[in-house]
Amino acid sequence: HVLECTVRDVMEQGGFHAVPRETVLRIAARHMDEYAKNFMSAAQQTDERCDYLFRRNREEVLGIVGNVADELRVSRFVPCDEELAFSDNGKLPPVIVETPDGQAVLSGFVDRVDTLDTPDGGYFRVIDYKTGHKEFDYTDLLCGQGLQMLLYLFALEDHGRAYLGVSAEAAGVLYFPARAAVLPVEGPVEPQEARLLRQKEARRKGLLLLDEDVLQAMDGSEESRFLPVKRGKTGALTGDLATGQ
Repeated sequence: HVLECTVRDVMEQGGFHAVPRETVLRIAARHMDEYAKNFMSAAQQTDERCDYLFRRNREEVLGIVGNVADELRVSRFVPCDEELAFSDNGKLPPVIVETPDGQAVLSGFVDRVDTLDTPDGGYFRVIDYKTGHKEFDYTDLLCGQGLQMLLYLFALEDHGRAYLGVSAEAAGVLYFPARAAVLPVEGPVEPQEARLLRQKEARRKGLLLLDEDVLQAMDGSEESRFLPVKRGKTGALTGDLATGQ
């Protein structure tokens, strides 16, 4: 709820390149306060344990929102929609999957859709927020599991002109770790080491288009801080990448 509302508000105020990080966090804090007021009972709001847990969760959520802001500040991809529904009453129709045994109908939501406009055409990517641990597993795909976001991605490509207004190419799907991970360390660590460990835990999982210009547009930092991509000693890109074909 907080990520959805914060991203929408920031985009209405000019986007993550224009809105300072501190302002983004204030917007997120306001939505957390509104959530507590609207969805927590009076007993929960006055209970000491609930108050402690809520204050702890506030700090976790602010860290997650800050990470989203840091990524989008160095990215040329911009959010264009949150909670995009594939359903009879949604912005896009349900996904129809034809199989040898019949037809399957898939309804659901995409947490966020980001787009990139270039002189050669448009690109889009699908973002899925995960509060639990999520690995992108090729074995699951082979067995027909973990396909939901990819099906939404290809459905968006099919309906790109009607939805986005332009013909756009799929640039990938990313699972964003929307959680405050417990760092696997033994004993005290220096702040710099802790920062690097948190950065590693916050790296997204998923599958991206093997196109250096598109990848650079996604993450314009000196080293790929946010994407499941690395550059080898020879300069070649490695990671969870696929060609457009």
